Amino acid sequence: MTTGRARARVLTPTDDETVAGIGARPGDLVVENAHLAVVVAGLGHRAASGGSGGHVVAVVPSRGADALGEMVPVLDVAGTRVPRFHTVFVAHDGAAGGVAIVRALGTDPKDDQVEVAVDYLVEPDARFARIVRAVHNRGRGHYRELSGGHLVSWGGLQPFVPGVGTDLAGQRTRSDWVGGDGPQGSLVITPGTGRLTAVHGRDWAVLAPTPTYLAPAASVVGETHVFTSPDAGVAGAADALYARRKVVRGLITGQVLERGGGTVPGAWITVLDARGKPVNRARSDAGGLFRLTARPGTYSLYASGPGRGPGPPVTFGLGADDEDQVRLLLEPPSALAVQITDAAGEPVAARVQLEGVDGTPTPTLGPVGGFPAAGHELIADRGALRHVVPPGRYRARVHAGPRYAVAAADVQVPVGGVAELSVSLARAFDAPEWSLVDPHVRTWASPTSSTAPAARAAACAAAGVDAVVLADEGRATPPPRRQGGGPRVYPGVGLSAPEEGRFAALPAPVGSAPTPTGVRALDALTALRGVAGGRVAVLYPRSAGWGYFTHFAFDPEAPGLPRGGFSLDFDLLEVAVPGNDAAVEAAFADYRGLLDRGAPVVPIGGSGADAVAGQPCGVPGTWVRGQPGDDPQSLSALLAAGDVVVSFGPLIDLSVGGARPGGEVVAGAAPLSAEVRVRAPAWARPSVLRLWVDGAAVQTVRLRGRGALDQTHRLRVPSGASWVLAEVDGEADLGEAVGRPARPFAFTAPVRVRQPTP
Repeated sequence: MTTGRARARVLTPTDDETVAGIGARPGDLVVENAHLAVVVAGLGHRAASGGSGGHVVAVVPSRGADALGEMVPVLDVAGTRVPRFHTVFVAHDGAAGGVAIVRALGTDPKDDQVEVAVDYLVEPDARFARIVRAVHNRGRGHYRELSGGHLVSWGGLQPFVPGVGTDLAGQRTRSDWVGGDGPQGSLVITPGTGRLTAVHGRDWAVLAPTPTYLAPAASVVGETHVFTSPDAGVAGAADALYARRKVVRGLITGQVLERGGGTVPGAWITVLDARGKPVNRARSDAGGLFRLTARPGTYSLYASGPGRGPGPPVTFGLGADDEDQVRLLLEPPSALAVQITDAAGEPVAARVQLEGVDGTPTPTLGPVGGFPAAGHELIADRGALRHVVPPGRYRARVHAGPRYAVAAADVQVPVGGVAELSVSLARAFDAPEWSLVDPHVRTWASPTSSTAPAARAAACAAAGVDAVVLADEGRATPPPRRQGGGPRVYPGVGLSAPEEGRFAALPAPVGSAPTPTGVRALDALTALRGVAGGRVAVLYPRSAGWGYFTHFAFDPEAPGLPRGGFSLDFDLLEVAVPGNDAAVEAAFADYRGLLDRGAPVVPIGGSGADAVAGQPCGVPGTWVRGQPGDDPQSLSALLAAGDVVVSFGPLIDLSVGGARPGGEVVAGAAPLSAEVRVRAPAWARPSVLRLWVDGAAVQTVRLRGRGALDQTHRLRVPSGASWVLAEVDGEADLGEAVGRPARPFAFTAPVRVRQPTP
């Protein structure tokens, strides 16, 4: 980094000290001073949410490391209206002194009469970066639906809001700032003036979505500040904010000690106000020391850390300019050792979900470096692990994918000791001729993503997945090396057209980077068609903000196709998406409508997982008949063959007159029959089987009994059929087993029926 001045420049391949480990690429731009650096994506470096560059890739404090996923300018509360930037450049390089500026110029994706300019500014001695957004209406229209702000993907950071804490998913908050905690770097985001509104998801937030009325020839300007801290938690970044705003405050210093002797580095110190609300978080350094500031008031502090329960709180009053010193105690760390085997004693990769019982809180385990712990579960990708877990009593649920039953056991983790847990999993069914594929898994483009692809692969191995496609936005990146019996991992490449849809080439050659002429749906499909070896897929066809079929109002029962940019130039349709029954049912109806039109589209199901925690790989997934090899072309060939099952667990074998899905049978004088074999574990056991013929469910069979399922049924196919597929469904909630709401739904690709020529 520079010293004594601010600087803006374009990154080149020789900028190893900046490019390495922060998700930046040559052609990106950096604006920096001695305290921090902000990396802005150049044109062609696409955000995961779409767009065309011009967004923040990294915020790096001095002596720290970036863990932010990305920060993208948006024009709506949903975070899907991403400006299309056509120019990103150094507006002022700082060589002559003063502020350094990188500027991005573009337009609203819905109306190019709305111009957007974003300036990223760093002053020589400032401990924060300024982001100034200007939206100008050069047309005659009146805009009342705009809401300018930023979509933040937290990546490896733990989000924190003062007064709320870390449990933010689904909340709308209003606070002085929003922060992100990381072990090697933290940040605080705040508006230039006033308070910050935010809408929070599981691992993302839309910050400052301020409703805006834009009259003809009018402009609206908004400003956001980003403060950083290398290793003190959000408290360090918040202190820089308080200093700039000249907030009257006192100083709290202290040390975290282990009962029995020694200090505790890397502990989290949580500050509670008089109402018991968390208002700040600090992190102890290598000597267990911490420092934070707060407004005058009455506070409680307690420490926590990996493998340790919360320590006893210390309560005190803090006055203006006071300095209080406190000591916080923690018990020695505890751990859980897990071994998972099958009936033959062979190790089985699995996920271990932990739930607190008998008063023990459910633990938050990480992620710790992205691997092997995340959220409330452990990833035992090789059937065994040992990991720090706070002391207490837990119910452990062990899940290894649809080929195995789910096991549960209680375990007591002692204070400062190690609990051992051995679990034997029963086979639900064997299907050596089938492979379970998750064709849609993503990684985050941050420095911690050096471990993220391996963590994704480990999570997929623990879900019983045999093959994975890591579909990164804009570029196919090299997959991690296959480990032992883990899944084969193939590169993929995605392109998102804001408001119009998400698309991908699955799989794709390493280094593939489609360059569409724009970011419309047709441009994305055309660009992906040029990627050799990949099958072009439509992802999330009915999702909010990104649904291709929703945007173009595709009607599966209408005889014609939508106008104005809709195309059937794709090979795969992601019908099953995680946690949304309505979207799955709508996409299933869409797929049947495509079959009625004779479109040769193959259905898939994918998890879309972009984090290890809370998004289990392979749920839903895609069963393919056959075993793909190391070459991505082998997986592409299996998908092209069309003998697939889109599934939340169950496996269906369909044969019509000896032909399997993806194939064709010629109708004869005798009626055709369909043979359907259904296999499923008890936790994903469906209750009904349906045979679909030419868009209608012509037969329904109740699947009776309990436990693991393996039944075969022979059903009559009506004369005159043109296509046949099998579907199973049920009312059971798989959430306990797979970590998210789901039901035992699955269906096959169709068998085509050709009627004999008269």
